[in-house]
Amino acid sequence: MLYLAEVQIQKGFMGNKAMVKLLACQRSEQNWSSVSEELIELAEPGTLKDGALVLVEVANKKIQRPPQDAARPLIGILQKFSTLQGKFEGQEEEIEQWKQSLTFQAQELNRREMELVAREDELAQLEDEAEKLEEKRQEIESLSEEAERQREEFERKSQELEGAWAHLRGEQQRLEEQQGELSSASILDEEKADQIRQSLQSLSEAVSPTESLREAVGQMTTAVSEQQQVLDQHWQQLEQSKGQTSQQQGEVEQLKQTIEGRWQEWNEAQTVLEKAQVDLKTQQSILQIKQELLSPMQTHLSQTEQLCQQLQQLSEASGKPAVTVDRQTLENMPIDELQKRVEDLEQDLKRASGFVKDQEEELGYQMEAIDELKQKIEQASEYDRLSLETELSSEQESYDFLNESLVGSRRNLAEREFVYKTHVSILRRRQGYPVEAGGEALLDFSPALEAAESQREQQSEQMQRMEAEISQIQSAIGQAEELVNSQMADQETKRNEIKQLEETLAQQEQQWAQARSQVEIYEQMLQPLQDQLAQYREKVEQLQEGITGIQSTNDRQLQAISQLQQTVTELTQ
Repeated sequence: MLYLAEVQIQKGFMGNKAMVKLLACQRSEQNWSSVSEELIELAEPGTLKDGALVLVEVANKKIQRPPQDAARPLIGILQKFSTLQGKFEGQEEEIEQWKQSLTFQAQELNRREMELVAREDELAQLEDEAEKLEEKRQEIESLSEEAERQREEFERKSQELEGAWAHLRGEQQRLEEQQGELSSASILDEEKADQIRQSLQSLSEAVSPTESLREAVGQMTTAVSEQQQVLDQHWQQLEQSKGQTSQQQGEVEQLKQTIEGRWQEWNEAQTVLEKAQVDLKTQQSILQIKQELLSPMQTHLSQTEQLCQQLQQLSEASGKPAVTVDRQTLENMPIDELQKRVEDLEQDLKRASGFVKDQEEELGYQMEAIDELKQKIEQASEYDRLSLETELSSEQESYDFLNESLVGSRRNLAEREFVYKTHVSILRRRQGYPVEAGGEALLDFSPALEAAESQREQQSEQMQRMEAEISQIQSAIGQAEELVNSQMADQETKRNEIKQLEETLAQQEQQWAQARSQVEIYEQMLQPLQDQLAQYREKVEQLQEGITGIQSTNDRQLQAISQLQQTVTELTQ
């Protein structure tokens, strides 16, 4: 089974021993799981270093084949993980979009359900009103049927009246004939007069009464008027609904214009945001290029510093530090003054030598303390190891700081010693004493060291300028990122506001369409009722005209009967 492990080089009296500490186990191609730390001895460490990460195959707690460097496989795993993470983020965004879509659909369904319920209530109200209108219509139809029945009765009686009139005209003609025959006489016999009176009485009784018909027509007129008042109220409500519908249409159009303006502003701001994002990516690319350039500059500077250190070490090893002495001035200086300077340099050299010696002793103590802490850490428990490692880190930092300061002190001491020996050599030669051989033939590394130091300073300045530029670019990128994030947040807020306005627009459009359909249905229901009521009113008016005609005929009939009765009375006298 394949494991990810860490190489540990353990030092001992018998030599170094290489171990691997198992960290994680591969369960499948894309699945790794951590394991309990376990150390397995590595037979052939090869060129592996302490702390290196390797891939090993382990079976029965033994390594089956040589370890492989885990750097490249780990990079591949991290790249795959980054790709999968990107896919997961995309899927999460898609899932979130689906959630928002489903939420919006659920809200839309709930809103439509509420609208359907409200529409059902309105339809139920309209049905109730339609039922009331139907009841009025049935009442009008019943009155119309009654009027029709009375009209038929009136026509029947009119026909009877026409028969009576025909009989009356016959009797009148016969009476006239009799009057002609009895023109010489001025009276009728009693028998014929009774017959004529009976005929006139029958005609008088045959006159159709119109009071009941007038009463029925009056009821019909009242019912039609009441129905017209109800319809007028509904027509008024219809006009109000039309006005409200027109107002809703105006609000919908105004909201559409507002949304179009908002979208236009949003698109303009989005264009500015995209340009800012492009500028940000450009600055990030420039930053990446400069950071890539900074890395070789740091490498060159590090190499130059190493060269300076090596030259310094060579200079120190040669016995001639990188310091210059004005030998001509010493040659021209009085011997007493030169001797006094030599004595001062000797005292200064003793003090510096004592100081360096004290530092070296302190450095030795620090090294002993570090060794003791390392031994304690190897023997300590897991709980105590953490505090000991912290103490070791602190001691190591103190040791490194003291060692670095000691390097400068040693260099300073070597320079002082070189200056002192040079002064002594010139003084002894001027006093006539023999000079030690080799004191004047030391190699001079100062020109190379000065050139290396100059190059190091130039590289350091270039790197500092590059770091300053990188810092400025990073600061500009930070500000640009804040601005872009702020603009993105504003754009998202504005976009959500526009979406809410669009949802409001959809609701208002649906309400306007619903109100318009209700107005159309209302008008479609009212217009047939109004037409039918107009027909009823026309029939009632026709009945009224018929009743008026009948009443006029009755009046003329009664007047004629009265005249005939008077004539008969005169003839009988």
